[in-house]
Amino acid sequence: MRLFFLILPLCIQVFANEASYNRGEIIYFSKGCNSCHGPGAEGSSSYPKLANAKEKYLVNKLKYFRKGRVDSISKEMMAQFARKLTTKDIEDLTYFLAHHKNINIDDVPDDILGGFGS
Repeated sequence: MRLFFLILPLCIQVFANEASYNRGEIIYFSKGCNSCHGPGAEGSSSYPKLANAKEKYLVNKLKYFRKGRVDSISKEMMAQFARKLTTKDIEDLTYFLAHHKNINIDDVPDDILGGFGS
């Protein structure tokens, strides 16, 4: 019985993390993050890589953008997206990015990509 109470919280945490990861993945594609940061969050010469970045760093940046605190035109564009995110959205999105797994773009439904997928 004691073992049960030790394992139960671990199981709950694993399922909660998986749900957060899945919600974050949906947010990433449905909000159009992939348009600039790439389908694998790999970034480009103009946009930073987000895959496997530190979760706390990403949370702070998105909250900073959400408040509209920007110092360049490129960051103003990011603020427009971040303003629409709830705190829960930010938590899920940053969990997804911080624990990023390689995504096969063919596995992402077209309706999430807005018709620009596989």
